[in-house]
Amino acid sequence: MSALEAKAAHRLFVVLLSLGKVNSEIGNECERVLVGRTESTGDLKLKYTTLANRAVWQLDTGDLDVARETLREAGSVVLGTGATHEQQNLATNWGDLLLREGSPSEALERFKQAQALIEPGTRSFLRDVVRAGIGLCEARLGRLSAAERASAALREYEHYYFDPSLLIRLRVELTWRRGRRGEAIELLSDERSRIEQQFVPQYLSLGLLEARLRRRASDPAAIRLASQIKEQAQNLGISSLASQASALASSPGD
Repeated sequence: MSALEAKAAHRLFVVLLSLGKVNSEIGNECERVLVGRTESTGDLKLKYTTLANRAVWQLDTGDLDVARETLREAGSVVLGTGATHEQQNLATNWGDLLLREGSPSEALERFKQAQALIEPGTRSFLRDVVRAGIGLCEARLGRLSAAERASAALREYEHYYFDPSLLIRLRVELTWRRGRRGEAIELLSDERSRIEQQFVPQYLSLGLLEARLRRRASDPAAIRLASQIKEQAQNLGISSLASQASALASSPGD
């Protein structure tokens, strides 16, 4: 496989990840080709990117233990290499994992590592993702003023051309903590609709969050939403998300 063909395969893999179709036959074949390319050429950047993309998939589909192992493997590829962008990405993904595991203090350390690796040429949306991660950690630690400052510094995006999950989660969490539960749920629902077509795993993952918030607000629509997510996840072969949605749909309310 030529370098050009490998680049095309990587782009296809990213598209399949975004569409939630990485577990399809073509997705599995695409990943197999990329792994073969990295093993035959020693292309560390491609190897890291393939692993990092898989880790993000695992994070969004709720396979946190597997994501941890994937991130460890990805880290072994780039740590100590001077690959600043990749190390910044790795620290951000670790922060996201630790947040999802309920360890905001440890997550904050990772996001601050990512922030320290930001360079003058770092794209603005990457800065915002890290800033949102820091803000979400601060909110979970009860430091709402710091979280509010982080949220206020985020840019407004007419279109999301990147995964905006951390930005959305921060804004929803702060709105919920202000006691505006209905507004928080509406915000989350609206933001989900903006990414439904291009970021399917994130759309479903945030849907689980919406279902949980609706249940906490005693909204009967929570069960219906969880059932919808279960069906969508099953259709895409995302068993981990389907299982979470099924448990949420069948569990008693808070």
